[in-house]
Amino acid sequence: MRTYYDTFLSNIYKEEPVDVIDTKIKAEERRVIYAHTDRQPTKARIIADLDDISKEYYFDIEDLITRFKENELHQGELKALVNNGKLKDYIELKNDQIRIIIKHIEDNIYAIIGVAIKKDNNDVKMYHKMSRRSLPKISSDDDLKLLLAYGEEVEKELKEIVETKGRKNGRK
Repeated sequence: MRTYYDTFLSNIYKEEPVDVIDTKIKAEERRVIYAHTDRQPTKARIIADLDDISKEYYFDIEDLITRFKENELHQGELKALVNNGKLKDYIELKNDQIRIIIKHIEDNIYAIIGVAIKKDNNDVKMYHKMSRRSLPKISSDDDLKLLLAYGEEVEKELKEIVETKGRKNGRK
């Protein structure tokens, strides 16, 4: 009975094998740009968001971003926000209570909008706050090069913050 059911479904849903999909994804390097604050264009939103996050989460935040860029996320760590009306075209990286909101811009370019810790009392507020943030504008190749260079600086700053202020999480 199970063989019949599997054969029936495989004829209805013609999909590429998982290993073919994985090689396509891994062949494409993800490039990340960062949204910045309107008041301080030199400060990335993710760096500003760290002020509201416990230092125990810093290592995991950096790790999630690194693994996202390298296409090495585990199942369940990447989620499309299809049910959220304001963020339906966004992606969420998640690990434990960490939520990193990302927007696919074009091709293999992704913008990190911000990071927050999801709790029962801030669920709606967090997503609403992220939906109001403006996306980095890419109107030319020069803009893209500047945003990618800015992204490298943000990642250096994030790494420095993690190394100097981050604390190992004792919950795991």
